[in-house]
Parts: sequence; C-alpha cells; structure tokens
Amino acid sequence: MTEKTIILKMPDWFNIKNYDACESLTLNEWGEQLNHRVNFMEELIVDGALDLEECGSGYLQGDLLNQIRLNGIATLKTYGQEDTPEFKEVERNSLYHKFSKIGTSAILPIATYILAITGSSVQHKVEKIVKGGDKEKANRAYESYNRAPYDVFRSEYPDDDGMFMPNYAWTAIDISLPDKVILDQMKTFLPAYRKALGIEVNTKQPTPENMAKLVKYKTLAICDIRIWQLQNKVTIKNSVLIGALYPDNTMGEVDLKKFNEFTNTVFNEQFVSMLLAS
Repeated sequence: MTEKTIILKMPDWFNIKNYDACESLTLNEWGEQLNHRVNFMEELIVDGALDLEECGSGYLQGDLLNQIRLNGIATLKTYGQEDTPEFKEVERNSLYHKFSKIGTSAILPIATYILAITGSSVQHKVEKIVKGGDKEKANRAYESYNRAPYDVFRSEYPDDDGMFMPNYAWTAIDISLPDKVILDQMKTFLPAYRKALGIEVNTKQPTPENMAKLVKYKTLAICDIRIWQLQNKVTIKNSVLIGALYPDNTMGEVDLKKFNEFTNTVFNEQFVSMLLAS
C-alpha cells in the first residue's frame, strides 16, 4: 500500500475569498457547481487522471478546472465554433435546440440526449475495450447494442450506467391524449419502471439547514482541494488546511471531520440532481 505524502502548504491557486460568492448561489446554481466537482472526482477515481482536453457542454475540462481554481465559481460559456454566428444560426434552427428549450431536469425529450444512446458513446466505450485487448467482450457489446433495446444493453453493461444516465426513463408520450389519461398512466408506469431498473426514489431534499452548511462548511473549497490532492497524490496537513479555510481561526482541526462527513453526504449525484431540479 502506497503511503500518502503529507504536505505543509496549500496549492498556489487557492484563495478562500474566491468562494465568497457561494453565499448568493441559488439551489440550481449549487447543483451546477457541485455537479462539476462530482464529475471530476468520479473521473479521477475511475480513470486515475483527468482528460483535460475532453470537451463537455461546449468547453474543455481543463478550461473549466482552471476557472474553478482561479475564481472558485465556474461560469464558463461555450468556446470555439459555438461562438460563431454561423454555428448559432444552425443551432437555433435545429430540433436539438427546440427540444432542449422545453426540456427540464425532470423530463428530458429523447432528442435532447439522443447521441448518448445511438452510437457515439457506445463506440467510445467499445474502442476502450478493444484497446484493452478484450476483443471478445467488445464484439459482445456491439452485438448486444445492435440487437437489443437500450435498457437491455444498459442492464447487460452496468458499468456503463454513468455514461447512459440510468436514472432517466427514455420515453415517448402520445400528447394527443388528455392530460388526465397520461398522468394516470404515468402513476402506474413510474413505479414499474423504477422496479425493473432497480432505481430508488431520491427523497433527500435540500433543506435550508443543509444549504446553510454548504456555505459555512466551505463545501466547494473542500471539494476542490480533494480533487487537487487526488490529482497530485498528496494530502495537505489538517492544521494547514483548516487555517486556509478559516483564516480568522473560528474553526479548528477537530471541526474538519464534521466538515468532511457533511461533504460526503452532499457530494453525490442524487443530492446534485435534487438541487438541479429545484
């Protein structure tokens, strides 16, 4: 087992004042900020490193990480061709744009994320399997994807669940039916669909108390330090970390355990989803 390297200084980019804006974030904005961190942490844990050249939501991951470390709060807009008038004109006239405008965090029109289930993500996954030398598994993945419905493919490859957004039901609704008919049938459909896929209802609601703790316990700052420590395979000494988080000395090392435990309860996709839906 590799021993942790304990260091006695904070990273040069860290400034606790950059997180002052946390006090004015809405629930939805908290969801966005935490979601960035959850994605980074998951990639570090699964892959052991961040692909800073990967493009997500119109920006490079490296640009997003740099902005977080410079400003504390990420506000990146799209980059490159997506800023050009020609691209914006095409986007305005696309079905993707029209559907995404009516989509919500609770209901996603199929067209909004169609690429996630029609080949590109699957191809990327299979290519990684092939590079790993397991061609037999890759062939099975291709065959399963080509022949089976989306949910069957997902159930056979549960390690792809993060890629395929398992908590969403990809549905088509006959909107020519009366609302009452659709809503009545939905009450039957939802529990059956959750049971079939093993999805539990997320009941952990954001409360005024735990939202206040997000600010008081410096949750975003702690998340960013965790990500940096994982990247660099080091651990900042507790006395140094608490001094940087609370330069006014209002909290001590003994409080760090409480802060870390709270961060663990909110640093997950379920809590983030509730915030994004707010």
